[in-house]
Amino acid sequence: MRFFRLRGAARAAAATLVTSTTLLGMTQGDARADVVSGTRSEKLRETSHVVDMELQATQAKLVVKRTVWNGGSRHDQGMFSIEMPRGAVATGLRTLGLKDNRPFWFLGELMEAEAAAAKYRELTGIGGFYPKDPALLSWRSQLHLALQVFPVPPSQPKTVEYTLVMPTHYKGGRYHVGIGRLGTERLPATAAISAANPGDRIYLNGQRVPAGTSVLLDKDAPQIAVERRSQPMIDGGLAVIPLAKDRSFVRFHLEAAPKLSAVPKGAYVVVLIDASRSIDEPQSAAMVAAARAYLSHFSDGGKASVLLFDRSVRPAVGNGYAFVSARRAAAELARAPIERRNGSRLDDALVQAEKLLATAPPGAARRVVLLTDLRTRSALNPENENIKGILKSGALLHIGVLRSGFPAITRDDADEWSKVALGTGGVLWRGGASVRREDDAVMAQVFEEWARPIRLHHVKVTFQQGQRPEEIAIDSPILNEGEGIVEMEIQKEGVSKVDFQGELWAQPIKKSILPDDREGDRWAALIFGSNVFHKLKEEEMMELALRGRAVSPVTSYLAIEPGVRPSTEGLDWGGGRGFGRSSDRLSGSVRMGGTGPGRFDHKGYLKDALAAAWGSVCGGSGKKATITLETTRAEVVDVQSVRADGLANTKPGACLENAAWNLALPAEFTSEWTSFTVEL
Repeated sequence: MRFFRLRGAARAAAATLVTSTTLLGMTQGDARADVVSGTRSEKLRETSHVVDMELQATQAKLVVKRTVWNGGSRHDQGMFSIEMPRGAVATGLRTLGLKDNRPFWFLGELMEAEAAAAKYRELTGIGGFYPKDPALLSWRSQLHLALQVFPVPPSQPKTVEYTLVMPTHYKGGRYHVGIGRLGTERLPATAAISAANPGDRIYLNGQRVPAGTSVLLDKDAPQIAVERRSQPMIDGGLAVIPLAKDRSFVRFHLEAAPKLSAVPKGAYVVVLIDASRSIDEPQSAAMVAAARAYLSHFSDGGKASVLLFDRSVRPAVGNGYAFVSARRAAAELARAPIERRNGSRLDDALVQAEKLLATAPPGAARRVVLLTDLRTRSALNPENENIKGILKSGALLHIGVLRSGFPAITRDDADEWSKVALGTGGVLWRGGASVRREDDAVMAQVFEEWARPIRLHHVKVTFQQGQRPEEIAIDSPILNEGEGIVEMEIQKEGVSKVDFQGELWAQPIKKSILPDDREGDRWAALIFGSNVFHKLKEEEMMELALRGRAVSPVTSYLAIEPGVRPSTEGLDWGGGRGFGRSSDRLSGSVRMGGTGPGRFDHKGYLKDALAAAWGSVCGGSGKKATITLETTRAEVVDVQSVRADGLANTKPGACLENAAWNLALPAEFTSEWTSFTVEL
């Protein structure tokens, strides 16, 4: 059982620097493949893409190392359009350079997105210094990051490394990672898998594998999971992050152990089968099949005796009332004839079971399974003192009311006879059983639940908010072993603790989970990969991103060598191939030409972008120019006129026209048709 309270789609992204070529690459080809290219040359190629994947119960950490080779003749910028695994966020960046003529990793600093973009542009522009090694990792959408690194020297490699974290999902007693494919079409990533905690077990496509196993993350997405070495019956975590006076992010998860219990070794078991005439032949055969399936789980030293009852009690097989091995009892029961007679003395059958169990050695587990239709004499009911006084040996009693049919059982606490079973720690069950050989495996699986509890019933989860508890609506009151519950939401009030309760057979199980700062730190980052992300306000994003050290719409990583300055091989950001901004932006985020929160200044954007080209590239610094252009949505569809005042030749005007044609307009340009006259 899983419960998610997740709604809506992710919001937009913050601005960053990218070239028009990158924008084109981001919209073409396989939507799940990265694109790696150079700014100046098509001879820049990726040569290595390796991932160290470290698994733990709460998350997977992917340290991604990528190397490009510049086959061109000039220093180039390496551009990575990165398709993110669903739910993943970036929490680190570093670039490999030289320090004292030795290889050295320069760590990235998490910065406000616009400041990081501006700094990168400054450092990669044309200047008088030797090229150094800035790298920028920025957000474009929830499933898409941009990585830029400069310079990549000619005929040399360049290596960058970034860290991704992503949540696991718990199923079947293991924590799974939905990684999908990573890398370009030509070069998918190769991952080496390890466990963060010694003793945890790694699984690849359902098979256990040793630490360090490599897997190709291509289009055939592998199934990767980790299983904890040991796990409490109920475990979980709670992240509570205050966002504002009346807003808190709350994320709660709870997992039931892969195995909630074990079949007791050396148990003594008595099976009582109703042989009265109210039981028809198919139903009788179904009860025998259920008894055999149940006994198959006591092969480790278990002893059993099978009795029939109607108006009297008698052994089902020829060994009298003695205990034999559970395996032998099941085999002999398959061959035993069952003559159905009048009477349903189930109380006498319980008395005989008590006598048998009195001979069991001290400390041995004692079990009774009563298979009946509960159609007994009217004088006998669950409230009778003779029923209450029978079971004194400490034996656990299950009552099974079965029909012939598909193997399945459900708990019935509403029946008045359930009190008798619950009083011993057992349960009254209703359901079906099959005699078909092809159903033997399913029968053994279904009736294992009589041999040991495999799920929790009557599950309730309560959030403690202030002085009042709030019970969470979950889709089922049953939690199977190896399954979990997840709740994530932005709420008006914080949560001081989460209380869980359920029943393991008749045993109450309770667990309280308190807020954990480590969970809070983790989810301050992971929220940007979740479906709750779109509900965040921009100021909340900044606080969360800084706490979680995550790339976000408002934060980017910038890695630079100390002392780096604009180089002689710097990029010409003002014209030529142009520069743009993210096509996926926040409403009200910092932007060129902005006029305040909530509105995008289209004309101001054009003026800022064209002024940069006019002054630094076209030689128009200090001169006036007027340009009229038309847009249809985010496309410059026409440049109608260019007028450059006070210039002797037409080259600056042609340069300005070229700059306009090279603009990469952001998504805020939504009108079907608009004409702009921009004065510079």
